[in-house]
Amino acid sequence: MSGPASDPDLDAAERVLGERIGLNPDSLGRGPIAQAVASRRKALGMGEGDYAKVLSDLEDERQALVEEVVVPESWFFRDQLPFAHLAGVIAPGWRNTLTRPPLRLLCAPCAGGEEPYSVVITLLETGLTPDRFQVVAVDVSRRELERARSGVYRAHSFRGIDAAVRDRYFERAGADWRITSPAVDLVEWRQGNLLDPVLPDALGTYDVVFCRNLLIYFHDDAKRRAVAALKTLVTPGGTLFVGHAEAGLLHGPDFRPSRSPGAFAFLRASADLPGATNPSPSRTPQRVDGAGETSGPRSAPGFARSSLTGSTATPQISSIRPLSARFEEQSMVPETVDRVSELANQGAWESALAMAGRLVSRSPSDPSAYVLLGSIEQAAGRADRAEACYRRAVYLDGDRVEALLALAGLVDARGDRIAAANYRRRADRAARRGNGS
Repeated sequence: MSGPASDPDLDAAERVLGERIGLNPDSLGRGPIAQAVASRRKALGMGEGDYAKVLSDLEDERQALVEEVVVPESWFFRDQLPFAHLAGVIAPGWRNTLTRPPLRLLCAPCAGGEEPYSVVITLLETGLTPDRFQVVAVDVSRRELERARSGVYRAHSFRGIDAAVRDRYFERAGADWRITSPAVDLVEWRQGNLLDPVLPDALGTYDVVFCRNLLIYFHDDAKRRAVAALKTLVTPGGTLFVGHAEAGLLHGPDFRPSRSPGAFAFLRASADLPGATNPSPSRTPQRVDGAGETSGPRSAPGFARSSLTGSTATPQISSIRPLSARFEEQSMVPETVDRVSELANQGAWESALAMAGRLVSRSPSDPSAYVLLGSIEQAAGRADRAEACYRRAVYLDGDRVEALLALAGLVDARGDRIAAANYRRRADRAARRGNGS
């Protein structure tokens, strides 16, 4: 008995997406790609079997297909711990040493702008003035870049941000929120593709790069090319943030994990700065024809410091409460959570694990407690125990995105690609539910 007939339009779409954005169809499943093809055929008034030729002939249609397939879901301070690491570990070196060149940061991809604006707000909240940092944001999607430039967000984008911080940087726009100065003026938006070989030269190098939850969707060759591009983009001694499920891709001598559990921060190898958090000066970008649209930042007005940012003390994770890890149960005392992170940052794994275990005992129904414990187990190299913690978190909350993505990375690392794809699809569905779509 023969299998189902092949769909030439779907086959062509998968080829284009694999070549253009490195998409591994198994990471999403054929369903979402088939839906994208059906949507584009309907928009063009085409029947089945006609779309493959249009994809072959028209560059604009290949981009339109990409716009249908990309997963733009994000929210402010997503996962939170990377921003706590940025605030407590990286930013002080630039705030306290004014002779250093400005801190350069890259967000790729940037989706609708929530991540780069989170970076900007984090740095402002820790006392860096606008002249002390530069943020560049890159995405393959023109539509998402337009949304980012508009700076207008629905209420669901703020599920990772404290109301007091939101009110300092956003204003009401009907039922939505619009980002205001100075934050709105401090991001440079560019269209670009991490797999484009000219992109690193076009962008230059950065002290900090956020590239989270992108590599998990790539086929193997695209993953290799992307990691090579990231090696070029991160200045020696600089920091790369990746997603929960991507840490296993950064094996080898080029990157080594930081000591911040749950941040998934990796230090770029440097001969003169072995494992340092004090990067070499970054390189400014070169102009390359065809590298994509560029929209430079507007002149930033003066920034009125809050009582927090006016402090001259080095901010610890606990001192920037709205941006640090927060937990749903009152029994998860924030100061204790910060102490767990502090111990783990110092490499005191057994003490951190013991304290995190006590938090789990006090909050056995809180999935966040298991995510915290799992992240420390994972950072300590105990993959089996980490997986058990993440599974418990998912048992308690089936939409716990960070636990699902962490599980995807762990099972992928041991070669179970099918299970990893299933976890990624579950995480994608959970994120879309949280987005109200």
